[in-house]
Formats: sequence, structure tokens, C-alpha cells
Amino acid sequence: VVAKMVGTLQSASVKNATTKAGLAKAMQKTVTFTQNCDNVGGTLEVTGTDNSDLASAATYSEATVTLTFTQCRDNTFFSEANGSMSLYWKKMGDGSSTIANLTITDFVSKEYVYGGYTTVEETATMSGTFNVTDNGTSGSTSMNGGFTYADASGSMSLTFSNLTDNWTHETAAGPVLTDTVTRNGSYILTVTWGSDTGSLTITPKNMQFKIRTNVGGSIDEWLNGSIVTVWSPANCASGTVTFTTAEATPLHFANYYDDCPDSGTLQVNNATIMFKGLDGIDVTVNGVTENYSSCSTMEFAGNGICM
Repeated sequence: VVAKMVGTLQSASVKNATTKAGLAKAMQKTVTFTQNCDNVGGTLEVTGTDNSDLASAATYSEATVTLTFTQCRDNTFFSEANGSMSLYWKKMGDGSSTIANLTITDFVSKEYVYGGYTTVEETATMSGTFNVTDNGTSGSTSMNGGFTYADASGSMSLTFSNLTDNWTHETAAGPVLTDTVTRNGSYILTVTWGSDTGSLTITPKNMQFKIRTNVGGSIDEWLNGSIVTVWSPANCASGTVTFTTAEATPLHFANYYDDCPDSGTLQVNNATIMFKGLDGIDVTVNGVTENYSSCSTMEFAGNGICM
């Protein structure tokens, strides 16, 4: 879904129009102009301000830009864009903080069957706000909005609801760096094919990721907090699975690319999973404990989580 989102923002109609806009006008203090998108019609309106070389830039640099697409077409790949994107950016002169806010309003990208503008092959719709505040050693991001992609076989949509990341960056004595990110909010993924619809809601609650880069370059990772996943329809057990890791017993990964913890305790509904390194993994359900040699053997035991 994310790849589709990025592809939509990089579609031919958008890239072609914005490239032409960049060539049409040099950056000024205030920019307002409208241009044709291609020889098949449609317009791109650009408005913006920039204070980067004004006296106030000694204190901060600030810029705004809004792109409004109206039936903006590309006659090479037969794509069309409608809607608007607005960006606000501000950086303090002393480098103490940077703010970037992106708002996408009713942006619709259409891909037509090659050769004309008669039959729509794919449609992507996007709206939302994406905000970043960086204070040098700490900061936050937040997302609200959604993206829907549809073609003849069905559709899929991803919705962000109050999704937030808050992070800190600490430097200890020597080349030791510790980054901590805490995530809250929810994602909702919905897929429709034919007459069937399925959805997955993922809600992280104080989900904390900690990465430490040690002297010598080795990396440790810790993970704690909780995630609630809800499937609809409920094909797997009750349809709701809650993963919880206490702060006192976080999941620890000894290497950056490891996908199986070497220590820590994970609660999954009524199952307790204890990772014990070379001693394997203990899974306890209703007082009965089973030991597995690795994450892969645990995953495939009993034909997996959905039985």
C-alpha cells in the first residue's frame, strides 16, 4: 500500500507538471502562476512564499507552497491528477528545530488504458495530514488520513488515525548512540475483492523501540509495549490478538537484522512466550509449557497461528 502511495505521488502527470512548473518560474519571495499541464489540457496552479534570503531568515527560514491540479494530464502514459497538496516548512536559524507539515486534499490520480482517456484502469485517492517536528535531539511525527487504490479486481485502503511517533536521540561518552521511538495510534487496512471484504486494524499502545549503537559498531535493539490487532471477518481464533511486552522484560535483539529475540517475554492473548536464547523458547498456555528451538519451529508448530 505504501508503495502505491509513493507511486501515486510520482505518477507521470504529477512529475511532468511539477517539472514544468520548476522550469517556468524561478523562486521568488511570492509565487503565483497557472500553467498548462500537457497538450491535452488541464492546469497546475502554484502558489507559495519563501523568506530564505530575507532579514528574518537570520532567526528562521520559512516557506509555503500549494500545488492545485485540475484535470492535469500526461499524454505519454495517459494519467490524470486532480486535487491539491500544500507544504509548510520552517527551520530555526540556530538549527534547534525544523517543522514540516504536508496536507493532501482530495487528491485523485487516474491511470487510463493506454491510447486515450476513455477507460480508467486504476484509480488512487489520497487525503490527509503528515506532520514532522524535529528538535535536534528529540521530535515527533503524526499522521491522519487515508489512501485508497482500486482497479478492476477490487480495492485496498490504508487509514492512519492519530498515528504518532515521538523520538529521542542520545549520545553517551564515546561512540554510543541511543535512539528511542514511542508509537501510538492506529492503522486500518481494508481489502475488497469481488463480493468479499477483509480488514485488519493495528493499534500500537506506547510501543517503544530502542536502538543502541555500541562502541565498535554493533547494535542492540529492544522492543516493549503492546499492539492490538483485530481481523474482520474473524478467521483467526477470536479475531482479536493482543501482543504485550512489559518494560521490565523487553524483547531484545542482539543484531540489527535479527527477526527472533534472544531474550524477553511476550504475552499473546492467553499465551506467555519466553525467549531464552540458546535454551530456546518456552510457550505456556493454561499452565502447559512447550519448548521450541527457534522462532521458525514455533511459528510452524500446529500449522501456524491459524489452525
